[in-house]
Amino acid sequence: MDVEIVVNEKLRRTLTILANLDKAPEMAAAKRQIGAMALQDQRRHFSQAAANPQAAGWPELSDTTVALRKGGPKIYDEADIETKRSQLQALRDTNRMFASLTPGGSGNVLNVLPGAVQIGTAVGYAKTQQEGGQVVFRFGEEEEKRFAKNVSDVKRGKRRPAKGTRHVWKRAGKESPWNEMFFRWRAALRKLAGQVLSVPARRFLRAPTREELGKYAGVVAGVVKRLAGG
Repeated sequence: MDVEIVVNEKLRRTLTILANLDKAPEMAAAKRQIGAMALQDQRRHFSQAAANPQAAGWPELSDTTVALRKGGPKIYDEADIETKRSQLQALRDTNRMFASLTPGGSGNVLNVLPGAVQIGTAVGYAKTQQEGGQVVFRFGEEEEKRFAKNVSDVKRGKRRPAKGTRHVWKRAGKESPWNEMFFRWRAALRKLAGQVLSVPARRFLRAPTREELGKYAGVVAGVVKRLAGG
């Protein structure tokens, strides 16, 4: 039994277009459009995860990170650490990584490739944040100044006494106005300086959702329809 398949001219034209689709200038433009859409979707995920890290499965910021991050309320005790932690967004300290997910932004990756489009970030520490890894902890002059700005060396509501009087109060049997947490933490951070520490993974980039893939496919379908004259 023989089966004859009759291909009409319109279908033949469509098949020819599909065979050469990736070479068409319209397809290159479509890939750039898909890349921009995908970056927007990744920025939305990044923003939502940073604002609600628990829902995204991200680990909370460490006490050290909270103490060294710019802004937030003055820290006098552990309760203030928790307050500041609740006000901070993970991976949004400088916004450098988030901004790199904008087309044309510094460190942005949006490449049109054969049969694909590549998006992402070229920020140097992005891979460590995405996958986890190890870094050398820095606590130099700049970090120590930031710590002193963020964490009070005197107790809440107390005036700063003269320098060199920290141990005088204890010997006199009086309550000291100095904040021992400040000195304890500063000593610990100085010891950590130069040591290799682990950074937990916070996946700010994720695979496209089913809905997003459908949206991208719609862009390709539109190109095919226009080229086929449909």
